[in-house]
Amino acid sequence: MQQSVIKVAITAAVVLGLLGCANVSPAHHPTPKTEIVVAKGGGFFDPLSRCGFTLPSKPYRIRVSHFRSDLPAEKIRHKFFIYRDTGGEPDELAQIDLYDNPLGLSPGAWASKHLAWLLGGRNTHEMKRLGKDSLPGLIIHTSRSPQAYASETAVLSHSKKIAVVRGSDLSTEDRKKAFQKVLETLYF
Repeated sequence: MQQSVIKVAITAAVVLGLLGCANVSPAHHPTPKTEIVVAKGGGFFDPLSRCGFTLPSKPYRIRVSHFRSDLPAEKIRHKFFIYRDTGGEPDELAQIDLYDNPLGLSPGAWASKHLAWLLGGRNTHEMKRLGKDSLPGLIIHTSRSPQAYASETAVLSHSKKIAVVRGSDLSTEDRKKAFQKVLETLYF
């Protein structure tokens, strides 16, 4: 029995080596997540990403993740998950992903390259000035489907950086207000 296990292990190692899978490095993991509580709304600033925004005057939580800077530019550098703690599942209000934009692409060009699947079908989009500094932005409106809530995705560019802000189920005034406040006040 023990010999057959050893034979299987050796065979698997040889096959993986021949396929080139043995040299695959493990998946990159973000730095440990940081949970921040914003008790009464107001301003938030993350010094590592130099990203900030304002939230309406209600209690929120923000889960902050920072990723390795040596990954390719199309990988997320910083992530902010904004939600309310309802005692059960987190009530997601918005998510902000920050990317490097070494080519200085406009929001439309960046979205065409990295979010093309959102630009077709029944989705609509519009160019707008967004954020605290009135940055060039693209808002993509995704219609409700039987499987998913209606959502909005905003792409903002500033210098050699891109921010992608997502909001889902914006049918309630509370959720829409929080998403709009983030879009109006975001800087990075």
